[in-house]
Amino acid sequence: MTATSVPASRPRALPFDVRRVLVVAAVVALVDGLYVVGVFDWSMGATTAPRIFQGIALALVGRELALGGGWWTALLGLAMHVGVALSWTLVWALLYGGSARVRALVRTVPRALVAGVLYGVGVHLAMQLAILPLTHARVSPMLSRGALLVLLAHVTVIGPPIVLLQRRASTD
Repeated sequence: MTATSVPASRPRALPFDVRRVLVVAAVVALVDGLYVVGVFDWSMGATTAPRIFQGIALALVGRELALGGGWWTALLGLAMHVGVALSWTLVWALLYGGSARVRALVRTVPRALVAGVLYGVGVHLAMQLAILPLTHARVSPMLSRGALLVLLAHVTVIGPPIVLLQRRASTD
């Protein structure tokens, strides 16, 4: 029996810049976190920053543990918040990096802004209709004040920054 040599194949390159995805996700997590704390805590006085992030952890660990867990569950919620920002940034990076049509669609800033707003709406709908119902989280009615304020976040500080900053990566 003779050994046959198999030519070494190089792994396929990712269709996106990993460092850029991490930076964009960090920016989105920070800006969205500031938006949510600014609106629901500082402006409306409806809750506190730790309680906001405990509310995010609630989706994973349930109400009793999340709200009774103090800073530990607030930190878990913060980590989950960053993970969600990373996930949606990665989804866009895959769409953008894998499709010449998508890249052409967002070639200009105005079109990228529109795509970002639409991406934000898509993220909001996916979270409300598909993802959150699979968790311990209570899903707010789509037209409630809280849900509309979250939608506003998705179309201002989530979708557009993800699209614009990823677009920027290809024009450097």
